[in-house]
Amino acid sequence: MPASAVFLGFLAEQAAGLVVKGARGVLAKMPWARDAQRVQTVERKIAVLVDRVATLARNVPAESADPLLEPLIQDFRQDLLEERITESEANQLVESVRAQIRSTVLRPLQDAAAVVRRLETLERENADQEKRLAALESERGTLTARDQDRERHARLMQSITYVALTLSGVATLLAILRR
Repeated sequence: MPASAVFLGFLAEQAAGLVVKGARGVLAKMPWARDAQRVQTVERKIAVLVDRVATLARNVPAESADPLLEPLIQDFRQDLLEERITESEANQLVESVRAQIRSTVLRPLQDAAAVVRRLETLERENADQEKRLAALESERGTLTARDQDRERHARLMQSITYVALTLSGVATLLAILRR
């Protein structure tokens, strides 16, 4: 199930900056690190990659996003090579960016998906428990009505017994008096 639009919006907004910050350590070690224009170009390419990953995440379940990340990473690598960055430098950047994307984009999406699944499970369990509670309350109502009927019946029998005893007492007195 794709993550919520609000979460993905926040993710797309924040993730590019976080990934670029994470990659700056690797960028600073590059021989061309003092070339501001080249650094900005690479940072823009990272931002585009993160935007593409966020778009991918909007359209697929979080669990399916990781395998689909690799073609985007390879496109990013190719873009770096087209910017005349050496293969070893491109590989370093790709590994850093891949790790940053997994930790700042994919992991939160997977965690959010797990939380959503758990919430759905809890909601189903809660609905089942509410049904059981309603059934128990209904059964309790039936038992209460049955108990009330029995209590009324016992009082009626007690009253009938009192009346019968009274009548037998009166009959005995009348029999004694007639003699």
